[in-house]
Amino acid sequence: MRIVVLEKHTMTPDNDLSWDAFSQLGELTLYDRTSPEQVAERAKDADILVINKTRLNAEMLAGLPRVKCVCILATGFDVVDIKAAGKLGIPVCNAPAYGVNAVAEHTFALLLELCRRTSLHDASIHRGEWQSCGDFCYWLTPQRDLAGMTLGVMGFGNVGRRTSELGKAFGMDVLVCTRNPSA
Repeated sequence: MRIVVLEKHTMTPDNDLSWDAFSQLGELTLYDRTSPEQVAERAKDADILVINKTRLNAEMLAGLPRVKCVCILATGFDVVDIKAAGKLGIPVCNAPAYGVNAVAEHTFALLLELCRRTSLHDASIHRGEWQSCGDFCYWLTPQRDLAGMTLGVMGFGNVGRRTSELGKAFGMDVLVCTRNPSA
């Protein structure tokens, strides 16, 4: 079995991830980055194609008759024409639990920046403005608590669930919009 990874760099920019487990499954070929023009040539002999942001449209998929499976090293499916893959009998897999905490935590880093303006205050303090203001309490902007605010979450997959949990931990009212109301 031939496994071709078209975008190793997106997963291991520092080469800190071992691909040994993949090597045990078959012949492994790793490409750091792959341009759209390189896809056909690099993927032509692949049984399993591993991608991240490389787009695979219907025409590209049709030109890869050996491909038996496409694995996406991300949570979404938007880079692959799923209908075309289905017609060709090619299953497409993703990594649904990838980055769950990182994305949810980054959401709150951004929310806290908006409510607290931490970077603005940090820069001001480093310029010595707090020391010269004469007050112990120092704010350049109004400070807003997340507690009591409403958090809208679009989708209730792994990331949406984790973001909702963090919102509740901050004391926020959480509203969720999902295609699956029973979730």
